[in-house]
Amino acid sequence: MDGAFFGSRGASENQPRGLGDITGVNAIATDTTAWQSLDPFTSATYAAENVGAQLAAFVANPNDALAIAQLKDQTGSNRPLLGTDPTTATKRLIDGVPLLTSPAVAAGNVWGLPGLGQVLIVVREDVKLVRDESVFFTSDRVALRATMRVTTLFPHPAAIQRISLKTADKAS
Repeated sequence: MDGAFFGSRGASENQPRGLGDITGVNAIATDTTAWQSLDPFTSATYAAENVGAQLAAFVANPNDALAIAQLKDQTGSNRPLLGTDPTTATKRLIDGVPLLTSPAVAAGNVWGLPGLGQVLIVVREDVKLVRDESVFFTSDRVALRATMRVTTLFPHPAAIQRISLKTADKAS
């Protein structure tokens, strides 16, 4: 589901529209090829507010999230830029917005997703899970098949923020 949501369905009509298929998303491009500050995230937060939305989460590729988490408040410091809450040590915050990870997010990109019904995942039917032991009876294996009918809706595309690093081939 993450692959479909954060990607693009391309020519397939069987796959739901992903963020890559949506027009009107606010694009924030950095002028660097590596994460160096949290300024693009602050820009995304305010850009969402300018269109009447609030970001519920930033979602990054795990490698990008690690690079962002390793940013320090100044040269020679060990104090991270990411906001930390001592009551929830594993929660990562940027300007009060949680930073989540998904391997389905393309490296060099972070999505700022609004809340309050501005990004919807609609399940048409309950998920069906079928278990079959017949094929694998000789090796004590079980086959599982899951079927889910789902689509995504993006009623307010301008509330969605896409932060992207400058690609190496465009850096020169």
